[in-house]
Amino acid sequence: MNLEEATPKPCHVLVVEDDPITRTVLETVLRSSGFIVTSSANGEESLKILAQEVFDLVLLDLNLEGLSGFDVAARIRSGELGSVHTQVPIIAFTGEDAPKQLHRCKEVGMNGCLRKPFDVRELKLLLKEWCRGRSIQHIQEPMRDALTSDPKGIETYSYILCKKFEGDTEFIKSVLRTFQSDVPEKISQLEEAYRIKDWNSLERVAHSLKGAAAILELTYIRDEASHLETLAKKEDFLYSNASIEKLKNLFYQIDFEAIIGYLGLIKKGG
Repeated sequence: MNLEEATPKPCHVLVVEDDPITRTVLETVLRSSGFIVTSSANGEESLKILAQEVFDLVLLDLNLEGLSGFDVAARIRSGELGSVHTQVPIIAFTGEDAPKQLHRCKEVGMNGCLRKPFDVRELKLLLKEWCRGRSIQHIQEPMRDALTSDPKGIETYSYILCKKFEGDTEFIKSVLRTFQSDVPEKISQLEEAYRIKDWNSLERVAHSLKGAAAILELTYIRDEASHLETLAKKEDFLYSNASIEKLKNLFYQIDFEAIIGYLGLIKKGG
């Protein structure tokens, strides 16, 4: 047996996630763990990719715009993309109650459902288990993070992020920059959706913002985005606008430059 035959091929993972921050986190975690990664921002694109490539694992957001994660999984399992995909492990991501979503996930042939925001270390363990070909039990409860309170000051917040992302300050700064550039567009989308009473879009964008804020431990924004998501589901015209304004104010109060600057000091100081 030659060396090439003895060395296992890296696990090839397809990430289907429309939120750029969550997608960046997943890509970085996967690549740092030795996986080959292909990404897609929507369901339609992911199906085109699957029709051309073979994957060892699919990480699939349930709340995609257009084709939902449930729709994507059902079409993968139907065999329309080729029989090779009918048995590929599919792990769903959701910002909602994962145990409640698990039954529906199983109905369309998914192998598990994981709650967002996820713990990086537990995510790595889950990925390694699936890519070794062994089954893994569904995580029954949402992952708990000790860092659930709002940060008091830039120093405390910076160390919270360092603990969560294992001291990778360059990666943290990159994610913060992505969040800083992405959220103004999300706010504009919220305002436009409210203006034309597009409740589905309002709910979808609020849900996406909730997940991105949760990853960065921005709990004020996470909680308000969750509140707006609920208002959109109820088509509450009276209070939705106030919630959008609150989200806007909370976002523009964040001193990203100061946080990123302090993260630089942490790196220099060790």
